[in-house]
Amino acid sequence: MKLKATFSGENDIQATLVKWLKSLEQPLPALELIVAYSGGRDSHVLLHALASLRTQYPFSLRAIHINHGLQAQAKQWALHCKLQAQSLGAAFCELELQLQPAKGQSVEELAREQRYAAFKNNLKPGHLLLTAHTQDDQAETILLQLFRGAGPKGLSGMGESSKLGQARLMRPLLSVPRKAIADYARAHQLIWVEDPSNQNHRFARNFVRHEVFGRLQAHFPGMSACIARSAAHFAQTQQLLDDYIKVDLASCVDEEGALDLQRLRSFNCAKQSAILRQWFANLSIRSPSTRRLQTLCEQALNAKQDAKLCIQFGGVSIRRYRDKLYVILDNQEVPDLAAQEWALHADLYFGEQIWRAKQTLGKGIRASGLTQGSLTVRKRQGGERCKIAGETLSRPLKKILQNQGIPYWQRQQIPLFYAANCLVGVGNAFICEGWQVSNPGELGWVIERVK
Repeated sequence: MKLKATFSGENDIQATLVKWLKSLEQPLPALELIVAYSGGRDSHVLLHALASLRTQYPFSLRAIHINHGLQAQAKQWALHCKLQAQSLGAAFCELELQLQPAKGQSVEELAREQRYAAFKNNLKPGHLLLTAHTQDDQAETILLQLFRGAGPKGLSGMGESSKLGQARLMRPLLSVPRKAIADYARAHQLIWVEDPSNQNHRFARNFVRHEVFGRLQAHFPGMSACIARSAAHFAQTQQLLDDYIKVDLASCVDEEGALDLQRLRSFNCAKQSAILRQWFANLSIRSPSTRRLQTLCEQALNAKQDAKLCIQFGGVSIRRYRDKLYVILDNQEVPDLAAQEWALHADLYFGEQIWRAKQTLGKGIRASGLTQGSLTVRKRQGGERCKIAGETLSRPLKKILQNQGIPYWQRQQIPLFYAANCLVGVGNAFICEGWQVSNPGELGWVIERVK
């Protein structure tokens, strides 16, 4: 069986990039293109081709090189990349990584995660990060996902455009076959670096590329284009599924973002899994494996009412409280902190939390009761008692927070506000009796959490 290749000589790399540039919504003079520049052949072709277009199209061009430090030649490669970028008139930036894989962790996967984290931390709104992924890279990705048992989302492959932090990640060469890249490099006599790890067949992608892909292409010459077309079909199917599931997810999520398990139980198993995956996607959390997702479903939906479920994966914890599921980032826990003074005109940094106070009339904590507009902030120690504004009886703080439906792990993270060693307020949950503004013309401080 012979499949017809779809990439013709006239549809070359520069023409593809020109078409891509014209499709962008941003005006070219204000455009800053940032190439993820490894110094390898593909990324060098992308940088070279873009540099050659700047005589016709006014845009800024920058190359970012990630030095993983995994090879003895890493510093030489970084210098090579800097010189090549400078020769093309592109700005250059090198970012060094310190990779420390855990026992049993894939170095390849860790390097990828750290690489994109470094990109995200160094990009600003409006920036476009460009990678040199080709049509053949896409086909390899689909094959690898197929071997891993992926569903429609995984078999959608790499998108042409996706969000990366405050910027966008774009792949303008995704319709270009690898042969066209090689032809361009040869025609322009380009010099690039060769990473010896790319020949290590222990890595799954290298094995597919060197042992499998060539044989398949020999029998199916247009295979990459056909696989890319299938990926587009899967992506369209996944988009329809997402749109469909978002409606049901909206009916399950409360104003705090927690997932209502009673509502989730009204759906069949397949839809429950799809709703959970969409919930994670909305929170920018990588969905767990199918097996772990099934375990989460079973434990969350069938646990006793008072069960304290906690399932951890991918830097988050999934917790259950009063028949609702919550997602907790691992870095959200407030460490043991000493008491600190908070000048209310400035933001309060309480662990990873940020709190802000605003002066207003007729509500909040009485400004007249505070010395020099400041509060003392402490973490809960246990045993505290207080009286909510308007109440007559003092009660244990633990009991008050339970009655207000605040999940048990959040109770440990709420800052307590003191004035002259008196508890005056608890986070943004309530103000204590005697410290509330009592008339519309009285000045008060309203405290809210902004992060």
